[in-house]
Amino acid sequence: MSEEKKLPEQSLQASLIVCILLNTLVTIVKEICHPVKAFITQIFGNHWVGHMVLLVLLFLLLVILFKTIKINPSFNFNRALRFSIILSVILLVLFYCTKYSLHTD
Repeated sequence: MSEEKKLPEQSLQASLIVCILLNTLVTIVKEICHPVKAFITQIFGNHWVGHMVLLVLLFLLLVILFKTIKINPSFNFNRALRFSIILSVILLVLFYCTKYSLHTD
């Protein structure tokens, strides 16, 4: 595959990896810090709508940014993508298990 064709694909993959991890971080921060959740809700009407809008905008900005950055051609995007998904799932499961095991009514 030519370098020209790799760049858009690489910028999309790199943006996806970052957004997967930030999605997890934003989810946890909203659950821990209620003023953040309230602020996002106040702006967008619903915290999940705001969450989604912010991540989509971030994704689009990162795609543009990563198109301008030369990415090492030997970087394994598939491995990084799998790692980010697995790490995000583990973090969310641990967070919610801890949250709900500590707050049993």
